[in-house]
Amino acid sequence: MTTRLFHISDVHFGVEDRAALARVERAIADDPPDILVCTGDLTQRATHAQYKAASDWFGQFTIPVWIDPGNHDMPYYNLWERFRAPYERYKHLRDDVAVHTFETEELILVPLKTTVRSQSRWPWSDGVVTPSALKATLSALGAYEGDPRLRIVTAHHPLVGPRPGGPNPTIGGDDAFAELTKAGMNAVLSGHI
Repeated sequence: MTTRLFHISDVHFGVEDRAALARVERAIADDPPDILVCTGDLTQRATHAQYKAASDWFGQFTIPVWIDPGNHDMPYYNLWERFRAPYERYKHLRDDVAVHTFETEELILVPLKTTVRSQSRWPWSDGVVTPSALKATLSALGAYEGDPRLRIVTAHHPLVGPRPGGPNPTIGGDDAFAELTKAGMNAVLSGHI
């Protein structure tokens, strides 16, 4: 049996493209995959209304849903919450509509967080792989050492730059890519660009 993923990213509820979302709904209804994977930027400004719209939309599906946080998914207007509990709204959405783990006889999904509440450059939209985020993903991959299944890491930001040998907008992305590959990662699904 072949496991089929339907990958989307950057739906940006609040400024979403309803026609594009309707096409996704039709495609999933016509030929259901095993899982819908969305690699971040679920909302535009992480408002409660935008998270409610995302919850309503992702919650309609009868297949499993997998979501990652993107740089737009931390509170934008509430800086106190952004710095105190930046992923609280995202975690509520994930708990309501998404799976936390996904494995089949063929593959395993493992998340990597590439977002941070702030960084030393502006804008804050590009990715950062922190040592703690990388450690968590390496630990998750380590649990599958020797497992013959395909191990796919999901992240919002690409781990490699747009041109070989060129600058990488994701801080720590090149090192993370190398470390994750050594730890058994076979592929990466990402969004952002």
